[in-house]
Amino acid sequence: MILPIGLEDSRVNRVPWVSIGIAAATVLIFLFTWVFRPDFEEGLETRLEAVLDYWAEHPYLELDPALRDRFDLPKSPHAFMDHQAPAQREPPGEEQLAREQARLDEMAGELLLAMDSDVLRRLSIVPARGALQIGWLSSMFLHFGWLHLLGNLLFFYVVGAFLEDVWGRPMFLGFYLAGGLVAGVCQAILDLSSQTMILGASGAVAACMGAFAFRFPARRVNFVYWIGWFFRGTFRLPAWVWGAVWFSLEVLQFVLEGDQATVAFMAHIGGFLFGVAVAVGLKAWKWEEKVAPELDTAEWKVDPQVERAQQHLSEGRRDDARKAFRLALAKDPNDPEALLGLARLELEDGARAEASGRVRKVLSRYDSQGNTEGIKLVVQDLGAKLDLAVLPHQLAVRIARMYEQDDWRTAARLLDAAGQAGGVQGAEALLRAAELRLDHRSGGEIAFEQAREAARMVAGAPHLLDRARELEHRARALLPDLTPPSETAGAAGFPSPGVRECQLLSLTSDRVRLQLPGGPARELLLRSVVAVCAGRVPQEGSMDPRGVLVLDLVVKWGAGGAGPELFRVVGVPGLSLPSLFPGVPGPEAYGRLIHALVEATGASCLPSREAVSGRPFATYADLQAFEAACYGRVG
Repeated sequence: MILPIGLEDSRVNRVPWVSIGIAAATVLIFLFTWVFRPDFEEGLETRLEAVLDYWAEHPYLELDPALRDRFDLPKSPHAFMDHQAPAQREPPGEEQLAREQARLDEMAGELLLAMDSDVLRRLSIVPARGALQIGWLSSMFLHFGWLHLLGNLLFFYVVGAFLEDVWGRPMFLGFYLAGGLVAGVCQAILDLSSQTMILGASGAVAACMGAFAFRFPARRVNFVYWIGWFFRGTFRLPAWVWGAVWFSLEVLQFVLEGDQATVAFMAHIGGFLFGVAVAVGLKAWKWEEKVAPELDTAEWKVDPQVERAQQHLSEGRRDDARKAFRLALAKDPNDPEALLGLARLELEDGARAEASGRVRKVLSRYDSQGNTEGIKLVVQDLGAKLDLAVLPHQLAVRIARMYEQDDWRTAARLLDAAGQAGGVQGAEALLRAAELRLDHRSGGEIAFEQAREAARMVAGAPHLLDRARELEHRARALLPDLTPPSETAGAAGFPSPGVRECQLLSLTSDRVRLQLPGGPARELLLRSVVAVCAGRVPQEGSMDPRGVLVLDLVVKWGAGGAGPELFRVVGVPGLSLPSLFPGVPGPEAYGRLIHALVEATGASCLPSREAVSGRPFATYADLQAFEAACYGRVG
């Protein structure tokens, strides 16, 4: 057996009074209509047995058609008479026949009257009654037994409060009642002459499930399963998967069982589709934006520890603030204010991985709630400092879509992070990032590298491979110097590298900004750097007898006789160390730059890490000797 038991994040912004009221009313009505109800079923069985016995003794009589339809009885008692039943008697005279028929009709009428007087039947939907009956509303609060009740309440608990949270109480109450009504109609129209009772909250709950699956598709639902006594466990599924699987099973069971079904499958199907339709309509109408002011902000309180932490920060007491944030998280590990507050402190301390993990939790929660404004505020505040690669692929893509129109650079960064997932999904993210850069005629170097990397990732997917090649051609047209200037062997007997001299303007967690002579500034993704090389070479006019520093960022090793492709910074001024690390002495600033480059790229260091870091720099007779030492045996 598999049952949903809740959500990964079950916090809401307001107390779900309507959901609580619906559940409470359902339980109370169940107590009065089922638990405290007289033993009505036993009395009905006794009366029915008496009617059938009398009919079997007088098989020439006609049973009331209404009773036959109510219990689906045959037209003749022979169908249920056993072999020990007395032989059929001849019909008596007209006077005796009339008395016996009157007696059978009286017994059948008393039985039908007793059934119709039952509170459960009076409040249920009975299709044969027609349109004017209270059951259209009351039936969704009735249940046949404890399992029927608890099953519906469990499913309602998983989804109800969260729809109420985003739609507001009046809207949700109206939706729930309308969902139950639509579900009842869908079941009743299958046979408008049926005397069968239709009752239960499952149709209204199915409407909530359909709306929830559309409104919160990425929200992860917790499930428990058990097979016998030994195979037990839990797992999670996105809400849209849960909804799709559940709905498909309902349709399958309806098709297989048809008229013989004892469960109102059509009510479930109709309710679910109604819920999806309403959720689609409310999204198009932007209903949630209209009810946003209704949020009960008075009911939402900041944790006292968070307030204490913020007070400590205002007083400059960072350690005390950190402790207070951690105390708040000990009580609620998903408190967004505490997570973000602690993440800011960690970013200031250089603990980017820990901070990025905390921000990921907040963004995932906001995404599951549909809180786009909250997502944008977090990304705007902390996005430039975070390691966006920690975001799940789908989350990074969804957030990127929010920014494509207003802030394409942020969208491209998020897609860069999503591209690290690899495979077809990663390639699609890289290609979209490349398209954004080329559409805005910026970052062509990165777009070129992303198109080539995507092509390698989807070699077996022709449609994506063609798209990658098209983007690569666009990038080459935009940046003609992408083709290495020389593919001939150098004087040292190795392919000459394709060099583009530049100045390093800025450095972030995932890219550097480079200025090439006579052209626009370009961005280079750090993960596209395969090697960092450094050394000193003599330069005419230099006052330093040791020569000038040469720093190479290699983006591609040569193949087929071609040399490596690289960006080269010549001279310390080209590194812009004073602007990158204000107030830090030159040697220490350079050390920080190299550490950041190597840590972010994971690239090789040539001729060695010590030499690249300047401990000490290797000195070469000329530039060709430097290139021979770094690239002569590579490729």
